[in-house]
Amino acid sequence: MCLSIGTFEDDPSAKLAGPSYFVKNFVSPVLFHEALLHVPKDAIVIEIAPHHLLQAVLKRVIDPDAEYVGLMKRNVDNTVHLLSSLGRLYTVGLNPDIEKLYPQVQFPVPKSTPMIYPLIKWDHSESWCVAKWDRNANLSQKIIEVNAGSDQSPDNYMLDHCIDGRCLYPATGYLVLVWKALSEIKGKDVMSLPVTFEEVKIHRATVLSKEVSTKFLVDITNAGEFEISEGGITVCTGRIYSQEENEKTDASELLRRKDLKYLPLKQSDIYKELKLRGYDYGPSFQGLVRADLEGNKGLLKWTGEWVVYLDTMLQISILGSPKRALCLPTRIQNMKINPILHKTVMNSALKEHNGK
Repeated sequence: MCLSIGTFEDDPSAKLAGPSYFVKNFVSPVLFHEALLHVPKDAIVIEIAPHHLLQAVLKRVIDPDAEYVGLMKRNVDNTVHLLSSLGRLYTVGLNPDIEKLYPQVQFPVPKSTPMIYPLIKWDHSESWCVAKWDRNANLSQKIIEVNAGSDQSPDNYMLDHCIDGRCLYPATGYLVLVWKALSEIKGKDVMSLPVTFEEVKIHRATVLSKEVSTKFLVDITNAGEFEISEGGITVCTGRIYSQEENEKTDASELLRRKDLKYLPLKQSDIYKELKLRGYDYGPSFQGLVRADLEGNKGLLKWTGEWVVYLDTMLQISILGSPKRALCLPTRIQNMKINPILHKTVMNSALKEHNGK
């Protein structure tokens, strides 16, 4: 602390505010500059005076890294100014004991004591530029939670996927998880993103529980290689990539209305046969309406769920197997999903149906 006094501090008359004190104070030199030479470069200089009298001088002499704080100022509310200056002392690293400014608090305080949080508000008087991160920067990994046990959950329908007495997560559900994750990475709607799957390998089945939810971690690399894990164990791997927009899909093999007479198996017959083989599908997964005896063609019901729709296609291949053995899909060499073409075909079929 630097006191602005003269060179006569050893004089006994300097101890009293008498005439001789003020005379000597006027005529004696003040060694202010010499004192400032001893101020450290990173000092915090506090001026205790009726006004910021020495602010201009101090800022010219002290180092730029030093901080200046004045406690009083003319023509302002000095209560507010003093408290603001104490706040500045906090920002520069000091910790003033402001409890000395208030009466001592007796604990416990009464219930009527007002809270402090209404007094603290954000200062929105200035605007600042902030970095804007790419929304797709961290989307290569995605955690998806499946809660099939709750009646209000959109995943509740998966409890109808019962095989050999257990509720298993559908193999086609893995594909839809990756498909949706890729659509988020590319910033597109999943219904406008045709995709191709290659070399898909299902490592193990996932049993769904009614009590707890199941969490899947979907990881997609830049090359399109994907891995799905559950509980730290890999359940599905493969490769996915989006189809070119100008890629044409051959729709000549689609089933026509005239082909329905060659589908003798009805829905009740189909799922009776599948139940004998261990596939006890519930109503949500009974999407096969008609099928032929060889398991090559079938009429599928579209319910709006791609997991069910794709799983129904796998059910046709089960019918084509001559052995009544329980089988689960483990590999898919190639599969293309084109939601745009699917929507076009559905709209065309709907118009044809309404026309008749």
